[in-house]
Amino acid sequence: MKSKVFLKPRFSFLLIILFPGCASSPRISTEMARIQPILELEYERIIESIPKASPVTVWWCFDERFESKETRYVSVVSDWVQRSLEKLLVNSRRFRVVTRIHLDKIFEEQRFQLSGHVDDETKASIGRILGARFMVVPTITRNNTLDIQILNSETGEIVYVSNRRIQRTR
Repeated sequence: MKSKVFLKPRFSFLLIILFPGCASSPRISTEMARIQPILELEYERIIESIPKASPVTVWWCFDERFESKETRYVSVVSDWVQRSLEKLLVNSRRFRVVTRIHLDKIFEEQRFQLSGHVDDETKASIGRILGARFMVVPTITRNNTLDIQILNSETGEIVYVSNRRIQRTR
């Protein structure tokens, strides 16, 4: 019995170490609330900058506030920004939104479907992945702005740039 009582504090300590993000949840919610108005402002401008029915992808939103020289960091907030932009574009029904983030999963599924374990009548047609003509590239910068660029992937041309300050709440 003593060993069970002894293990409980250690297990609680491990939970605190393994899941520190739970404690910062209100801060994350506050930061998302500060960025949401920027996304709403930029949404119409983004849609106006990309021709209708174009294939579009949204790249990961890197959070340079946490970036080191060796790595680019995707924070909870920057992940939310990327997914929010993707959702807005998909829900507009004006574009063909393609993913680059889950390509490994798509290729794995295609390999599985070619393995012979899937009924020929239900397997997906294995073909070429749709290319994205435009790339939406969001970044949260060290000086607390949300930068959004839209790049034409065929020409490398920057077709839209926005730098919006993330306002501090009091």
